[in-house]
Amino acid sequence: MKTIFEIELISTHGTRYPVRKRLYNLSLGAYTTLEKAEKAMMRVVKNWDTDEDNYCFIITERKLNPKPDKEDVVGVRTYLPDGSWYEENMVGRDGVFRGRPKER
Repeated sequence: MKTIFEIELISTHGTRYPVRKRLYNLSLGAYTTLEKAEKAMMRVVKNWDTDEDNYCFIITERKLNPKPDKEDVVGVRTYLPDGSWYEENMVGRDGVFRGRPKER
């Protein structure tokens, strides 16, 4: 199974209480390997003028050429605004749990 890795930057505006005012989702590209996607994310962390409104990065692993009626998400990895790893969720957007790596 071939996959790609899509990066998104999630930013917010406003405070959490009582509700965030706005949520922004910026697509930063698709890459052929997780390593390339993480390197691109770290370039953004290093080179962009970031501020406290950056909430997290999300790297979504998707199947290439999925069947039209099948879920294409393999896993979702989240990273803190500084690019450090936070969590890996092997659940597709359809809510199906696909398991965790054996070592976790």
